Amino acid sequence: MHSDSGKPSAIFSQSFYRSWIIQIDTNARTLAALLPRDNAPDKGRRERDKRLNMTDLDFTAVLRKTESGVNAIKIRDRALTPRLRMLLILVDGAKTVAELSKSTTNPDEARLLLGELLSAGFVQELDLPKPVAKPMPAPVPVKAVNPAPDEGLKAAIRRATHLLEDTLGPNAESLCLQIERCTNAAQFNAKVIEIARIVAAMRSEKKAAEFLLAALPSTPATQP
Repeated sequence: MHSDSGKPSAIFSQSFYRSWIIQIDTNARTLAALLPRDNAPDKGRRERDKRLNMTDLDFTAVLRKTESGVNAIKIRDRALTPRLRMLLILVDGAKTVAELSKSTTNPDEARLLLGELLSAGFVQELDLPKPVAKPMPAPVPVKAVNPAPDEGLKAAIRRATHLLEDTLGPNAESLCLQIERCTNAAQFNAKVIEIARIVAAMRSEKKAAEFLLAALPSTPATQP
């Protein structure tokens, strides 16, 4: 619509500007909806979660002061709260995180504060070797070892076997082996008496008595 002078009417101009402003406001709202919002509570929670993850210290870890930590205590650095300062003083390069945490009324909070000291560079974790359990040695089977007979017993065994061979001939072989297995005087005496009974059954009571008297007189019977 034009006026008689050929210029746009005032009504047309006002209507055009009004629709133009509405369109700009609509576009601004649409753009704002597309942009990520800076949600302060969510951001604070993300920062807190990040800090918790960074300070998830192992209770067996051992901490020691860094040079910055030593200086912070000397100059009473204002960045340290009273609790942080107390924990920093307790860090000695020997106590574990668990031991340091027990020194406070809230071990979980102490662990978090120790993590803050670690993140700030006031303390550092010692790179200690992890204890390795040594395998238990396999048990060594113990074999029964018979003590070697002494010279006196050896001589008695030789004499007894010779007597048996003279008395029984070839039949004495197995009995001689039994006598040779004796390792002490007690075993030898018992075996000679046992074999004397066999000689009595195979030959006679007289032969058995002769064998027994000849085999035992010089036997070291007093030895264990």
